[in-house]
Amino acid sequence: MNCPYAHTPPSPPLHALNAAQTADTAALQSFYQDLSRQPLLQRADDLGLWIAAAPHLVRQALAHPDLGVRPPTQPVPEPLQGRAFGRVYAQWLRMRDDAGHGAEKTVLQDILREQVTAGSALEACARRQARQALSQGWHHWQWRSVVASVGDLLGLPLAPPAAQEGLMQQLRAFAQALPPHAGPAALAAADLACERLRESLSRHASGPLWQALQAERSRLIDPHAHALSLLWQGYEAGAALLGQAALQTGALQSTDTHAEALARLQQPSKQLGPIHHTRRWAQRDCELAGQALARGEALLLVLVGENQALGYGHGRHQCPGRELALHIGAWSLLEAQAFLGEQGQTRPLPVCLGFEPLPNARIPMLGAQTQSNAKESQS
Repeated sequence: MNCPYAHTPPSPPLHALNAAQTADTAALQSFYQDLSRQPLLQRADDLGLWIAAAPHLVRQALAHPDLGVRPPTQPVPEPLQGRAFGRVYAQWLRMRDDAGHGAEKTVLQDILREQVTAGSALEACARRQARQALSQGWHHWQWRSVVASVGDLLGLPLAPPAAQEGLMQQLRAFAQALPPHAGPAALAAADLACERLRESLSRHASGPLWQALQAERSRLIDPHAHALSLLWQGYEAGAALLGQAALQTGALQSTDTHAEALARLQQPSKQLGPIHHTRRWAQRDCELAGQALARGEALLLVLVGENQALGYGHGRHQCPGRELALHIGAWSLLEAQAFLGEQGQTRPLPVCLGFEPLPNARIPMLGAQTQSNAKESQS
């Protein structure tokens, strides 16, 4: 299944911060392959950072003890400082390199591993939330399935589609508050979303994931913050994972077992993976592969091209929820197959209508196939 872009006008020249949005898959692959063959750090003065793309450079950078996930003088983005959302953001493991990071991450990894091994409970949550999202369309299935499944595991009340949409609205508020240009209204909305989610967890959460987080509250700074982090991590990354999977030939038309669906999600994609790059900052004067880096200098690490295996990170910040996300994604794919295969139903397959305007994630915008875009996708 291809994106219907055969007759679109030429795209602007690709660079590291717009490549994830291009409709030209061949150009995308070529661009990243060329980047991956650069054996040294490349200085991008126009972006104000270094680019590391060769696999060995990226692995070294991801494991480097002097390269952190936030600028050394700004652990929380300046607009979020002193705000409710900023206080939660500061506790997310993804945003931390402090002394307690490793111990808390180990606890969280053990908790998430338990959710995967629970098997039947995870399947029930994922299928229930994927089916509910499918009733609203492919876009909803793509964006809601992973996030709502995590919410279901926490025990949040997500029974009607409107409840799923309420959760999505809260997470969209987070997304709109993170850009440097976010205004007062967006920042206030994120604070409100943060408080409402924390309140909902306190009042309603009773699922196995929430119980496991609560049981370890002596070793986790704030179980609420970790729960919000897991929801946030499943937001754009989950939409990218399912969106790309839906575009793989036959992904929604076969009768895969769960193991086969899981393997399909991990196959290299022509779209080159959900997350295309991440950033690191020198926490002190240091060196990477012979290149001196001054404290505060930024690096952009390319996770695709020759680096597709690094899509979930590597080293200290490898994603602790990788297996959970993949298992939820596999059950969501199988539920979509069942949805399409129900007797007496005629339902259109999804097609790609473009890509979300994000610099670091390749998220197809799924829509229902119509006669017109069916012809375009076949051309």
